[in-house]
Amino acid sequence: MKKLIVGLLAAAMMTLGLVGTTTGTAHAYCGYPAACLDSKIAAKAPKKVKAGKAFKIKANVKIRYSTTKPQGKVVVNCKPGGIQKTIELGRFGNGNTTIKLAKPGKYKCVATFRGVVNQRNSSDDFTVIVKSNKR
Repeated sequence: MKKLIVGLLAAAMMTLGLVGTTTGTAHAYCGYPAACLDSKIAAKAPKKVKAGKAFKIKANVKIRYSTTKPQGKVVVNCKPGGIQKTIELGRFGNGNTTIKLAKPGKYKCVATFRGVVNQRNSSDDFTVIVKSNKR
């Protein structure tokens, strides 16, 4: 009889959503996944630059299917070299920063939006080729 009551109680709790039956990826800041707003970032940078010359990276973040303004920061990482810059977003979800890469080569850069409250993180990657100054 005890097992029957416990089984009915467990089934009722799962049906009402009080107990999870599967595990998934944890979403930071979102207590209920449906309340999270999807974000999309678009980062732009020149394809080729000269060594030692600063270039500008522009980031634009939009919240999908909502009129909510994005809040948070955009972090740009360029590897190899481990160069990291943070962009404070403006009022309309855009911002820019400058980076100077000294050594010639191919750099893989990733711009990551780190949202606050109920805004999901998103990222965009791009490649920058640094040419030497020698002719």
